[in-house]
Amino acid sequence: MNSNPQAIPLPNDFPVEWDAPEDANRYWTRDRMHQPFAMPILAGDFFQLSTGVGMNLAHEHYGRPIRMDRSLINCYMFASVRMAVPPAEIPKAGRQGEQNTLAALPTIWERWESEWLPEVKELLDAWDGFDLVGASVQSLRDHLSESFEKSARCWHIHFLLAPLISGPSSIFRDLYTDLFGEDRGLESHGLTLAEDNKSLETDRELWVLSQYLRSLENFRPVVDTGNDEDLRELLGERLDQFLMTYGHRSGDGSGMAGLSWIEEPSPVLATIRAYARTDSPDPRLDHSERLADRDRLIDTARENLAGYPESVREQFDQALILAQQGSRLQEDHAYWIDQQTNARTHYVTMEAGRRLVNIGAIGAAEDVNHLGLNEILEALDRLAAGDGVDLNSLVQERTADLEYWSKIDAPVEIGVRPTGARPDTATSRGQARFFGTPVEQDDDPATVHGTPASPGTVEGMAKIVITLADTEKLSPGDIMVAPTTSPPWTPLFRIASAVVTDAGGVLSHCAIVAREYGIPAVVGTGVGPSNIKDGQQVLVDGDAGLIRILD
Repeated sequence: MNSNPQAIPLPNDFPVEWDAPEDANRYWTRDRMHQPFAMPILAGDFFQLSTGVGMNLAHEHYGRPIRMDRSLINCYMFASVRMAVPPAEIPKAGRQGEQNTLAALPTIWERWESEWLPEVKELLDAWDGFDLVGASVQSLRDHLSESFEKSARCWHIHFLLAPLISGPSSIFRDLYTDLFGEDRGLESHGLTLAEDNKSLETDRELWVLSQYLRSLENFRPVVDTGNDEDLRELLGERLDQFLMTYGHRSGDGSGMAGLSWIEEPSPVLATIRAYARTDSPDPRLDHSERLADRDRLIDTARENLAGYPESVREQFDQALILAQQGSRLQEDHAYWIDQQTNARTHYVTMEAGRRLVNIGAIGAAEDVNHLGLNEILEALDRLAAGDGVDLNSLVQERTADLEYWSKIDAPVEIGVRPTGARPDTATSRGQARFFGTPVEQDDDPATVHGTPASPGTVEGMAKIVITLADTEKLSPGDIMVAPTTSPPWTPLFRIASAVVTDAGGVLSHCAIVAREYGIPAVVGTGVGPSNIKDGQQVLVDGDAGLIRILD
């Protein structure tokens, strides 16, 4: 990094009032893959206090010299890196942090299964064992504060796991292309499919529900024209059991502020309808075929390595094992931490909202999302003391702010852009392949370019899916075009024939799941839902990273 930083011009519709003047001279970026939308202030507090603390503890654990600060700017979450050591010590500390991270890779999966996952499950059990409705105001207030602390611990575990999620698959790709050629990079990911994961398990159970529905004599009218209540009545206890097991998740990009499937099951019902409209194949057989393809690729690679030294063959096998562990861990950690723990925190805040509604402090329970954590704790303190509180004007003001900024396309970067290349390390390459790198578009309005993520070519009708609320519009064979995807979106990959996203790289959730389902995917276009319109016929080439608009 040299001494000539570049100020980034702000768009006219995105002025920034900095909390601290010195922040204007820092480099701030927006993560379009995990937080693509404007969010209420409580979600911002959650990301700052839980994920922010968790990430920095993990950086400290691995001895990395960086720390991450987060800030909610015009209702969008931005992050900025700062150094934890003096400038002269950065190179040495960076090398040591990289060494520590790589050295930890072989132990992370075992620690996840034997140590960290049991701890997360204990925390979930503690959340579920708390009587939200029967708790006193003071007890609820303390539970809310503790929930954010427990979330921070869960997200600390999340970031302790993070090196295994993207690092080994990236390392394996580098090794694979070194051995077999740079043009085989996308092929390398076909060898790293996981045996199973929680997202695939969830999808299998949804398919089982759809097949039960198809076995009923009166299922067709409910699938074609019936409402959600009719469908819920037909599925009965089977649906309730599914939601109790798999329903602690949402997919709206706002973290713990979004409604879970338990609270709003319409995306689940829409998916079951889509599965039930056609005699869809058993997903277990589909995945078995994908695994058979994977094993054939592995066998061929090992045959081609037969003449190499034993050390190279061992390096290949060890790298492959870690990459497969990472592929599974990406979905499993998100299921248990990103979804389950966030949902539990959300349930606590909603109960706090209901208590505040009872005294007229806010108009609706969901209005609590427009209050900061400390404001909620203070309001509960006053409620416990028998004092009144009126936060309705504040909620109305912040609701209007969120509505306004939600219509603005926030920039991806603001502040001052540093110059100089980022160090080229195994970790940095893995992160680049996870988050993606910018892709330039050409002047042809009928062409959209992105990162090749899952091979194959398919033609179909584009459907713009911004959130899971749009699930109903997706029919079998459609091309799903979305800003991003997350684990709750996984069942949609069985409906769509291809996927296109604005954000992400070849190791993103979308890319991995598309390969698991054997459908083409192009990610990181940056302009998908903008340049592609609902109902257009498009061709998706997952090998070339190209979408061609045909009409």
